[in-house]
Amino acid sequence: MIIKDLVKEINQGKNLGRNLPVYMNELMTLHNNGANYSMAFHYYAFVEMLMENDFSDIDGLEDALVVVKKCIDVCYKEKATVEELNECIKELDDVRNTVISKMKILTSYTDSFQIYEYIINRLEGKYNNLTETVDEEEFAKRIMQYIFADQDSAASNAK
Repeated sequence: MIIKDLVKEINQGKNLGRNLPVYMNELMTLHNNGANYSMAFHYYAFVEMLMENDFSDIDGLEDALVVVKKCIDVCYKEKATVEELNECIKELDDVRNTVISKMKILTSYTDSFQIYEYIINRLEGKYNNLTETVDEEEFAKRIMQYIFADQDSAASNAK
C-alpha cells in the first residue's frame, strides 16, 4: 500500500489496527535510511579530513578513532547482537564525554582570552596618545656620543 493512502485512511480513522503499524514501519525505515546516508557522508568527510591534516600530536585521538571504526563495523555488520550494539553505544558515549571534557577546557581558555582582549582593547585608547615621535637620526647620534664619550677603548667596548 502507498504511504499516501495509509495516511489518508489513518486520518479518516479506518483500519487503524492494521494501518498504524504499517505506517510506523515505513516511517522508521525512511528515518533509518536517512540516518545511514547521513552517517556515511559524515564518516567520509571525517576520514578525508584526517587524511588531509596531521593530527598525530593530539593526545587520545588514535584510541578514539579505533573505537569509532570498531563501532561502525559492528553497527553495519549483518547480524550484530543487541549486546554488541549496546557495548558500542557505551564506548562511543565514553569517547564523546572525553571530547566534551577537553572542549570545556578549551572553551574556558577561549573565553578568558576574549575577556583579556576586551580589556586590552578598552585600555588601548588610553596609551595611544602617549607615544611621541622619535627622530631616529638624533637618537642614533646620542647613542654614539654615549658609547664614545670615554677616551678609554675598553670602556667604549663595554658600552
